[in-house]
Amino acid sequence: MASIVAWAEWSSLERQAYMSRRAIRQSQSQLLWGLAAARCSFRDCRKVLVYPESGSDDPDTIGEQAHIVPYSDSPSAPRYDPAYPTEEKDKYDNLILLCPTCHTIVDKDPSTYTVEKLHLMKREHETWIRGCLQNSVVTLNFQELEAVTEHLRSSLISSDTDLHVVPPMEKMKRNNLTAPVDKHVTMGLANASLVEDFINTKCSIDPDFETRLRMHFVNEYNRLFMSGVSGNDLFFSFLKFASGNSQDFTQQAAGLTVLTYFFEKCEVFEK
Repeated sequence: MASIVAWAEWSSLERQAYMSRRAIRQSQSQLLWGLAAARCSFRDCRKVLVYPESGSDDPDTIGEQAHIVPYSDSPSAPRYDPAYPTEEKDKYDNLILLCPTCHTIVDKDPSTYTVEKLHLMKREHETWIRGCLQNSVVTLNFQELEAVTEHLRSSLISSDTDLHVVPPMEKMKRNNLTAPVDKHVTMGLANASLVEDFINTKCSIDPDFETRLRMHFVNEYNRLFMSGVSGNDLFFSFLKFASGNSQDFTQQAAGLTVLTYFFEKCEVFEK
């Protein structure tokens, strides 16, 4: 079909059917969604691409992992580049997260939305996301930390786990965490003292609070690790867990600070 009909003329269903013939690796997908904060990367859109869970259902997603250089080998595909290595086409560097409408817009006008333009758009979007998250981290308070830890109060979980502390940079190396995660860890640790004060205040009333909170993270790490999730993929999966899958920057910031507090303090993540 690609050799007969221009990609930009395909319907959304036709494009999705073509793309479904392959699956982008979860590690690349998770990194893309994590750094874009599950929002459309089109500057004038930035629509949230995840809808909250309803009942026992998983969250619905409407985002499309658009290729900057197309996966298709057809010269009619937008931004076609015969020299681009096929094995690199499904990797994070060649993907941009868009809503279906903006995906159609950029593919119908490749002369405007060039490879360079889409890379710039992606960088600017991720910089905007970091700025929003950073602003939310700086202004966090106890009430917002309470919101992300409230669901962890339910039951006491005992632990005989080693509490040996490993410096964050060493822990990053051992877990194959790279620059994108380093920026998030640094951001979250900037407010570690607030989390420590919050936990100490909670423990003065509920002595087992920190144990339950810590073990909730440890159990989630074990679940993710046993399912084969690792590296940056694991970190961003953890961040979604810590922030309750919320797309609100304040709640994401609260989840990030709690996660990085335990990342530095104890055995959350491989030692």
